Amino acid sequence: MATLLRVDPPNELVFNGPFTEVTEKAIHLFNVSEKDVCFKVKTTAPRKYCVRPNNGIIEVGKQQDVLVLLQPFEYDPQDKNRHKFMVQCMELTPEEKASYENNTEALFKEIERNSPDRILDTKLRCSFAVPPQNGSGTEKSSGGAANLPELQRLETEVSQLRQELSKSKEENARLSQTNASLQSQISQKPELGSSSNGQKSKSPLATILLIFIALCFGAAIGIWTAPIVAGDL
Repeated sequence: MATLLRVDPPNELVFNGPFTEVTEKAIHLFNVSEKDVCFKVKTTAPRKYCVRPNNGIIEVGKQQDVLVLLQPFEYDPQDKNRHKFMVQCMELTPEEKASYENNTEALFKEIERNSPDRILDTKLRCSFAVPPQNGSGTEKSSGGAANLPELQRLETEVSQLRQELSKSKEENARLSQTNASLQSQISQKPELGSSSNGQKSKSPLATILLIFIALCFGAAIGIWTAPIVAGDL
């Protein structure tokens, strides 16, 4: 193959996912021989790929880009490196070019039957680059631009939480002051009660003392007045 066509990429076709839509990859063919070259592209999974063009003629010193279209599919890790492509080529005589210029497919079939040794080939394996789960790789490669709306939303929520926390602190301080005032009032009530009770306790005592003094006084009067009354009688 090296004497006829140079194939780029030379060994592998890498398809980048996700594979929810058509994925494109190009094969570049360069004619490095001294004659016109006929080529044909085959694949082991023809239902999954479209190849444009899949055959043709490349003149001396020219190149041909072959577009490979991978159809949307659900990725299966078991398919990794299972699909393959093969690029076949052979030199053309002037007579063959004149006869099969517009139908190289038929030319290849004839050569495969009669002179298969003329056909050279190179094989390319296919691999699938699956993006990281949860979009972590995408976020890093985009520099966080995709997360900008999400970051703005989080900043707004944090600001609101800070305001609510500040209001809660103020309310807590106000409640603490109210609690301290109530505790002060409660602590003063027993003193007032004890003083009033003392005053009330003094009133009966004073009454008793007055009665006792009156009795004593009355007794004293009786002692002094008793002889005088007896003498009169």
